[in-house]
Amino acid sequence: MQHRHDMLDTILYWIVGMGNKDTRQIIEPDAVFHGDKIQEYSEGKSSITDLADFSQPAIPLQQLTITNLPDNHDDRLHTSESFLKLMSMASLRDLRLHVEARRDLHHPVRAPDGSSPFSPGKYKFFNNLYVSWLAPDIAKTLQTLTLHCKDFWGWFPKMDLRRIELPQLKVLSLGRYVFSHQWQIDWFASTGKQNGSGGLEELYLHDCPILYEATHIGPFDTFDPGYPLLKSVLGIVGERETHKYPIRWHVIFSQWARSLNKLKVFHMGRSTYQNSLQDTFTKTHQDVQDKPLRQRIWYDLLEELASPCPSGPVAHSRLEHASNLEGQMTSVKFNQNRDFQMKYIKYNIERERYNAYWPWVHPGEPYECWAPEEGTVMRDDAAYEMLMDAVDSRAM
Repeated sequence: MQHRHDMLDTILYWIVGMGNKDTRQIIEPDAVFHGDKIQEYSEGKSSITDLADFSQPAIPLQQLTITNLPDNHDDRLHTSESFLKLMSMASLRDLRLHVEARRDLHHPVRAPDGSSPFSPGKYKFFNNLYVSWLAPDIAKTLQTLTLHCKDFWGWFPKMDLRRIELPQLKVLSLGRYVFSHQWQIDWFASTGKQNGSGGLEELYLHDCPILYEATHIGPFDTFDPGYPLLKSVLGIVGERETHKYPIRWHVIFSQWARSLNKLKVFHMGRSTYQNSLQDTFTKTHQDVQDKPLRQRIWYDLLEELASPCPSGPVAHSRLEHASNLEGQMTSVKFNQNRDFQMKYIKYNIERERYNAYWPWVHPGEPYECWAPEEGTVMRDDAAYEMLMDAVDSRAM
């Protein structure tokens, strides 16, 4: 984990024009990686400044995309001179973070696949975004923001967007963000008020479900109801509690149709990149060699990251309007079939841990339009149509 932060810090040194001040030692080419740690050889080490003169002005960065960002808060990185300079860079208007979830390999209770719900670092990461990657200095000038994570986030690990003000934001893209509370609906309407148009112009929801029921280790938070207490979860000593959540998609869409009155583009669904990665990895070695495999994955990833919403034909005819970032879009498709929209999810810490999605539960059959109550699917569809009518009228 630390070597990723070190490499990122080195890159930031270059971006902000501090390359000639970097006196850290270089990792030897034959250093051995053991998990997240590096076994280094002491002979022949040289500092970065021994190799060349890296004197250069700061790069006037306008867009920053980071992939495989560890879901762990590193105080050394976020308090370093290079990081603080980057976060105060006046030219930076577009930030895209793609977070890589990790497992807690030392905890006795852990998921065999995906990130363990008992990894302390992941909670600190999301809880500190408002003072790290989305600190006020950068948040106040951002016009485009992408926050994607391999695991579901927003409810647990909790991400309190109320701490973050984005007055200039025009484009927002969220991946696997979980809706559960009314304040989240209100927060979207509060962003972008000083961006020139008076509110969000584009919104992309990638595989973002609504949480309708959760069973977790109690007691839950009494000051912010509906959220588990971190100390209870990490201690694994409390009784299980089950909570219900009343938010439904027709509630969200009905409110957004009124409050997001500057929205010109709204896409929700699932990027086909998620499926293409799995298809790539399951190919036999006869089909693709290791090096071409890595190259294919890399270029596929670049295609997806080129814009907040990957391009390609959309299944829903009402979503034919292109983003104003269309010129950046590429061949990766964004599946907007109804099967991938308006999803509901359940959280159950007692569920079988050998399932890859543990502790998240996807109810209903695959590719099925499902909701917790009878009649909700119909109401969701009707509210979606009303929202799209409003969005389409502004996009013309």
